[in-house]
Amino acid sequence: MGNDWSRLIGENRHLIIFGFLMTFFSSFGQTFMVSIYVPEILQAFELSNASFGSIYAAATLLSALCLTWAGRFIDLIDLKKFTWLVVGGMVVSLLVFSQARHIVLLVIGLWGIRLSGQGLMSHTAITTMGRYFDHVRGKAISITTLGHPAGSAAFPVLIAFSISFIGWRSTLLASAALVAFLLPPAIAYLLRNQQTDPAAFRKEEEEKPAVKTTERTISYQTIIRNRYFWLIAPGTMALPLLNTALFFYQIAIGNAKGWTTEWVAASFIAYAVASAFCTLVAGQLVDRLSAKKLFPFYLFPLLLGILLLITSSAIWVPPVYLTLMGISSGFGNTTKSALQAEAFGIEYLGTVRSLFTALMVISTAIGPAAFGLLLDGGFSFEEVLMIAAVYLSLTILWNFRILFAKPAAS
Repeated sequence: MGNDWSRLIGENRHLIIFGFLMTFFSSFGQTFMVSIYVPEILQAFELSNASFGSIYAAATLLSALCLTWAGRFIDLIDLKKFTWLVVGGMVVSLLVFSQARHIVLLVIGLWGIRLSGQGLMSHTAITTMGRYFDHVRGKAISITTLGHPAGSAAFPVLIAFSISFIGWRSTLLASAALVAFLLPPAIAYLLRNQQTDPAAFRKEEEEKPAVKTTERTISYQTIIRNRYFWLIAPGTMALPLLNTALFFYQIAIGNAKGWTTEWVAASFIAYAVASAFCTLVAGQLVDRLSAKKLFPFYLFPLLLGILLLITSSAIWVPPVYLTLMGISSGFGNTTKSALQAEAFGIEYLGTVRSLFTALMVISTAIGPAAFGLLLDGGFSFEEVLMIAAVYLSLTILWNFRILFAKPAAS
């Protein structure tokens, strides 16, 4: 197994590093990163938690709608040009965010970092791995998605430290400068010897008898009509919906359980380690067994973690439940991405992934909002988590239907 990994990285190190950097720097648009700025934003704009939650949900939903349009351009234009546009969008969004003095600019800044960061940077990395790799697709995706746990382990501490010394606006400016000066030259170097014209991949697919089709384009309506969309979509949305909600309310849950903020924050190391390890394991298993066979099982650890939160307030619970969340995240990140390539092929994988990524972004807006509505309605955290456990159990049962589905058509 070690030789397989070494050969993959050795022969494709530039492409793998490109994907890793894109997922790593997507952290600037992830919920765990935005949450660090929340106290400063509430004070600067005189907002309540509920008001900011609504603004964040609106910006996230708007980014998801835009992603369904913007994400498909990875199938139409050169990969280097597409990536530079995505990185440029992140830099501009961070600058707008840093200088926002009005709610409208705050929304624009949040929308921009959610679209370019959580949405398009991750979309670019995973779509590229799915398109360039075949028999080792699972391993390639798993290595690339290590950027997510690496970002969640490294950036929060650095950003919190920076805010305490130079303030939140200057920290955003420094983040924009880091992205602007590091990523463009790195992209140019890492992709310099790669075939980056998507037309070449379409021609290659058309020449394969097994995947010939009279269709030269694919629409979102076509994807939605495919049975595999409905088999995959519910299980694809469940993980980001619940993870984002739990991250968003992590401090409030900790306070309700009697855990200190410092202990909850330190426990996130367990999440990052478990996610990174299981991402690599999932890559090996996907290539050996197929993503289709793994998909029904990846949510079980998250369900166990939620049940643990419901039933115990012991001091050891935070690292254990976050480890279980990390296991589901690690397996989910690799399995879901590989399954989309298995089910729909790679010819228009960018279009397919842009739709699923949009669903993922939408779910990250629904999760915190749904938890907030239930809590404002008088439900306790334990009752809200019980509802989440029931929802997750039903989703797991639905996921098992894919094992009995006929082989995917192109």
